[in-house]
Amino acid sequence: MNLVDNEAARKAFKQNQWNKLKIQAIGNEFVTWVNGVKAVETTDNARASGFIGLQLHAIDKASDAGKKVCWRNIRIMEIDVN
Repeated sequence: MNLVDNEAARKAFKQNQWNKLKIQAIGNEFVTWVNGVKAVETTDNARASGFIGLQLHAIDKASDAGKKVCWRNIRIMEIDVN
C-alpha cells in the first residue's frame, strides 16, 4: 500500500494544519498513519541502520525551495517485539 493509492490517508491529511503522524519501524518493515488512518505499509532493504530523517527528499520544483516543515512533540520509543 502506498500513499498515492490511499485516498483515505490523503483525505486524512490536513493541509496547513498540525497533523499527527505515527511511524512504526520493525526491522525492514515500516507502517505509517496520518491522523489515525493507515497510510503506507512498505519494506526497505537498503539500510539496516542509520539516522532518522524527518523530512528527506529532493526538491523537484524551484518554487518549493525554502519551504519549511515544522515538527513538535516528537517522541521516539523503542519497543520489544519479541
